[in-house]
Amino acid sequence: MRNNLRAFDPLVTRALGIYVYALVDPTTRRIFYVGKGGGDIDGSGNSRLFSHFDEADRSGSSMLSKKVKTIRSIWRQGKDVEWQILRYCLSSPGEAFHVEAAIIDALALSQNERPDNDIDGHGKGEHGWRSADEILALGAANVDPHKSGVVFVFPIHKALKNRLAEGQAWDEAILNATRKAWVLGEGLRQLPNARAVGLVDGVSFGAYAIDEWSEEARAIAKVNNGNAGEGRTIRFWGFSRGKESPGVAELRRRNWQHILSPEAKYRMRSDGVLVVEFDGQGRVRYLRPQRDGWKRYPV
Repeated sequence: MRNNLRAFDPLVTRALGIYVYALVDPTTRRIFYVGKGGGDIDGSGNSRLFSHFDEADRSGSSMLSKKVKTIRSIWRQGKDVEWQILRYCLSSPGEAFHVEAAIIDALALSQNERPDNDIDGHGKGEHGWRSADEILALGAANVDPHKSGVVFVFPIHKALKNRLAEGQAWDEAILNATRKAWVLGEGLRQLPNARAVGLVDGVSFGAYAIDEWSEEARAIAKVNNGNAGEGRTIRFWGFSRGKESPGVAELRRRNWQHILSPEAKYRMRSDGVLVVEFDGQGRVRYLRPQRDGWKRYPV
């Protein structure tokens, strides 16, 4: 067993209060974990820092977290994991949560790379790192419902994150996350002069004219009744980008929250495609497939 120190003495505990710490690989100097301790955080108080070493001692050999694997790798080299206190005497657990999240974001953007934390840190969604485009989007004007035409509204939060992780530039990642790949019926794909927007947190970061649709991939749906044989084939579609126009540009960086019904928001949380139609008179309608043809439902 390495890292024999597993608790702070009472004087240190009193001086630390609520704190944020880092675990460091002594060989590479890489910070591989950031956490918070003290007070009543996680119910472990000031021992939170050392609980990771206890976890590495107790864990078996399967289903190990990246953090535990890193700790054990350092121990196998005959070394102790280094730890650092990054901030202490913080005023509240809430402050510690945000300090932790900010440090994780900073490390992810640096040559250190993202640490081995399982999550990005409390409050990241509301107060975490944002790109310049995302900051500007905080002041996005509402989309004007007095325009006319059909717009495909695609939730792209997950796809955008993946594209950026692959190293794509921001504009390229927005386009690729928006244009594919979606499950769409023939009726939707035949709608003329349609446009598409990619939404993140209710704001359209990308807006494009749709030239034409093409099949991107296929998958076999699982058979739920237990019968032998193949399931239903699901086709995924993507669009090619059409020419830029004022009608497209006016949909970019706009807030859509005011026209999304609770049902629409629920569908988008499940990565569902939303298709809306503006009638030019300030009314918006959702287009949904029915067995007896396409019907328009007023919001």
